[in-house]
Amino acid sequence: MSQLNEYLEIKRPSLDDLIHFVAARTLQSWSAERAFIALIDRDGVFREIAYFGFQFENSAGWTEINIMDRVPMADAARSGSIVIANEEHITEVYKDLVDRRSSRIGRSIIDVPILKGGVPIGVMGIVFAGEIPADESFLPFLRSLASCVVFAMDDSRRKISTKRTGGRPVELTERQQKILEMMAQGLTNAVMARHLGFSESLIRQETVKIYRNLNVSNRHEASEKFALLSHDSK
Repeated sequence: MSQLNEYLEIKRPSLDDLIHFVAARTLQSWSAERAFIALIDRDGVFREIAYFGFQFENSAGWTEINIMDRVPMADAARSGSIVIANEEHITEVYKDLVDRRSSRIGRSIIDVPILKGGVPIGVMGIVFAGEIPADESFLPFLRSLASCVVFAMDDSRRKISTKRTGGRPVELTERQQKILEMMAQGLTNAVMARHLGFSESLIRQETVKIYRNLNVSNRHEASEKFALLSHDSK
């Protein structure tokens, strides 16, 4: 936990980078494979704001999940309690997930409610390879991780607010800034993926987030916005 706190304090990471760090570093010894952060909007629908290890097609399906659905993340948000679903639970309790069961064979899903002022505002979901640790301190540890998410969210909002006050757009992560720069140079997703060492799927995911953050709908508009940003920074 101290490593994560130091990372938050020194790096002040984006939520994308934070959930990557949580899955790949903080929970690595427990065989965490994937992780995501999703918030609940005013309509009771989950909206992903950060994820690691998922294909873009998987995350797009989260927009169809409502807080009243019979799925682990909705149960965690409604109850304010951690929900654990192993292969047996998915088959017997969460039948809505059976159609996607092939991607979860031998895995366990944990959904941790993200609380603010004692009120659930979303969930942090983690997929583990195999069973989760039996150590009784593990679930409280996950709650502490969810608290770190709230801290990072508040920090991100402060940075966004500062940017808007100064007439600047929403802040992009370093990775998104690099992709935007290469996009403005006319490079394709395949070329960007090779240069940056990422998959094309990740490039597509980041491109969607860039469009959303800059309030644009295509590469041309994003490139124009990049030109404005570059001019303002000089």
